[in-house]
Amino acid sequence: QADLSPQMEPVEYVDAGDWFRDATAAMRVHGDSMHPEYHSGSIIAMKRVNNKRLIVFGQDYVIETSEYRVLKRLQRS
Repeated sequence: QADLSPQMEPVEYVDAGDWFRDATAAMRVHGDSMHPEYHSGSIIAMKRVNNKRLIVFGQDYVIETSEYRVLKRLQRS
């Protein structure tokens, strides 16, 4: 089972060269809930979004709270 507890310090580094200049973090995907877009074991690059007005519905986001971290496609409802 995946450890989904929040990490305050990096556990490993990924050298992506110039591919993800705006990325603020990376995370390994666990599970198949977003298959086929993201396979378990894949590494995703992330950029922190502080302004909620920048969120684009229909796009994929990592949502992190003090209790969990999840990768999902946000839809307006």
